[in-house]
This record gives sequence, C-alpha cells and structure tokens, in this order.
Amino acid sequence: MAHAERTCIPAPADTPIASLDVADIRRELQTSTLRFRREVTDRFGVLPNFFCSADAAPGLAEELWKFAKSAYLDSPLPSLFKERLFVHLSRFCEVRYCIVRHVGFLIGQGRPAGDADAASETVEQVIEMLRRPLPEGPAFTEVLSVSSVCPLTVGCRSLAVSARPISSTR
Repeated sequence: MAHAERTCIPAPADTPIASLDVADIRRELQTSTLRFRREVTDRFGVLPNFFCSADAAPGLAEELWKFAKSAYLDSPLPSLFKERLFVHLSRFCEVRYCIVRHVGFLIGQGRPAGDADAASETVEQVIEMLRRPLPEGPAFTEVLSVSSVCPLTVGCRSLAVSARPISSTR
C-alpha cells in the first residue's frame, strides 16, 4: 500500500500542527515565489530573468533582490544616472545579459532603476553613450583627480540636471 509522502519539519510555535505535508510545503513555496515575483515586477515593470534563475537554490533570488534594493534601487542617486552607470559598467561584464537588460530599462522596456517616474531614453541616445571612448592614460588620471576633489553629491546633482555624462575635451 502506497503512502503519501510526508516530511516532518518543525512548525512555528503558533502553528497547531507539528508537521506539514510535502504538498503544503510546495504550495507555500509557490505562494512565496509568486509574491516575490509580483514585488519585483511591480518595481521594474517587468520580471527580469535574473530574478527567475535560482529555482535550484530556494531563497537565493530573494536575497539578491534585497541586495539590489538596498544597493541599487533605493540608493538616493537619481534613477537615470544609476541606470546609465549600470549600462556603462555592464560594458566590462562578460555576461551580455547585464548590458542587454539595462539598455532595455534605459529605452523604456521596464523602469530605469525601478523608478516608474523616470524618463526613458532613445536608442540613439544609448548608442551615443556606448560609443563614447573610455578615458585612458592622462585623460583617465584627470577624471580620477576631478572625482577625488568633488564631493559625490555635487557631482550627482550636476549630472542629474543634464542626465548626460560630462564629455571629455579630447
């Protein structure tokens, strides 16, 4: 006679039962996953694949989401600045998903830095940004020296006004 699979796990103190059925556990995980995915979608306007990729490690995507919210989404920097910075830094990442997803946010396929009120950019604006040469040698040293004497808030305010990086004088 076959028996239903049951796994005993410690129940919280306020739970009247001492064990849960595997089906109950699966339902709870599905409900939790749906709630999590809804939260991510509500913030970004889309559900990025990055937050769907950790089925083999339950809880991992949720922890990555907490980190993304604290370090990226809820950062006080202007949303368009954050998204442009993410695109710029993604140029150096071997995984092409990063740049594709964040360019998508910039051009309105989702919300830039999770901000529903942030303006999107045109494809032409993003291409122009990506084609700008990276500073090297003395030009890079100059960029570093300027950034070391300017308080971060001053630099962010000036970038937030134009929403364009400071162009080099090469």
